[in-house]
Amino acid sequence: MGFDIAEERLKNEEAELKKQRVSVKNEQKRINRERLKKGAAAFREGFRGGYICGQCGHLGKPKLITKGSILVELFAWIVGIGLALFSFGITLILAIVYSFWRHLSRFKGCPQCQGQMIATDSPVGRRMIEEYHRKSQ
Repeated sequence: MGFDIAEERLKNEEAELKKQRVSVKNEQKRINRERLKKGAAAFREGFRGGYICGQCGHLGKPKLITKGSILVELFAWIVGIGLALFSFGITLILAIVYSFWRHLSRFKGCPQCQGQMIATDSPVGRRMIEEYHRKSQ
């Protein structure tokens, strides 16, 4: 008789544990569904611009960024042309080198922080969308 009571208690405890496991699994599934919904919303949002910034998380289109200054370039050209005869063309060569450097160092970057933009359809872009979206919510 004592064994029957202990066996029944054991069955009841097992049934209770099974219910708890099922409820935990259901809760985990619900949480995963919510995360997927949030991630999918952020992913769709990211497709509008097509790019995400690697530094600040900005979603949007990249902007063409040119290093250096247009004012310095203009000054170099004016001085280079003006002093070309007196400096045997060295100032003109410096102006040309500066112009080449400025125009060869152009890149498409973030309009907010000038960081590197990553395509949202890449694995890294998707991961970043999830990361920045999860932080903001």
